[in-house]
Amino acid sequence: MAMNIPVEFFLNSVIEFDEANEALKTAGYLYLYWTDEYLQWNSTEFNGAEHIFLVLQSTCDVDIRYFPFDVQTCNLKFTAWSYSKEDVDLNRGSELIDLTEYTPNSMWDIHSTAAREVNTEESAVVFEIKLKRKPGFYIINIVVPVVLLSFLNTFSFVLPITSGERASFSVTVFLSLAVFLTIVASSLPKNSDSVTLLSIYLILMTVASTLIVLLCLVEARLASRNMTEHPIGNGFLALLL
Repeated sequence: MAMNIPVEFFLNSVIEFDEANEALKTAGYLYLYWTDEYLQWNSTEFNGAEHIFLVLQSTCDVDIRYFPFDVQTCNLKFTAWSYSKEDVDLNRGSELIDLTEYTPNSMWDIHSTAAREVNTEESAVVFEIKLKRKPGFYIINIVVPVVLLSFLNTFSFVLPITSGERASFSVTVFLSLAVFLTIVASSLPKNSDSVTLLSIYLILMTVASTLIVLLCLVEARLASRNMTEHPIGNGFLALLL
């Protein structure tokens, strides 16, 4: 007959969520209780320890499509190692993770939690944590500057062609967009399963900036031509207006 062991998980804090390496580090403790007349814990033999505080590090698949407004789902799986379900049957002690002693994280909020049992030959309980990113830092340092650069990209044509600054201004905006694209890429996991919409937007703005640079160079070349020796057609004249 299998030994039924209810399992509850008390989450104290999310220490670190490393998206680049898809690793989650949490602190908390498990509460397991069962009756076994052949097993007794004598706390005096272990320096009076009656509770064990655990720091858990687990893997977590990261979906970065909606970065920095994303919600990540991570699972913590606890199983009776080397025991089948016929010997040890782990059951969820509650439907949720206990957050009564949880300390808020500066980068992530707990969106929701859940617990479920694994209905296979393996005896296991899975605790699910949904983490919602706090986007304030990324909005101020990445999203807002990128949006402003997008507006500056189109204002390249406000400068008069005779000033000779159109091309240099467009190249500066292009390099700035490339820097932000590098910053976003360095903080996200290197995989091809999903691509963040912010990176797609940056790539589109970089392509547009490249076209603007080429157009500014063509305009500068046409503006320096001798109108007597090399007349310019009406189509090209429209670009210089």
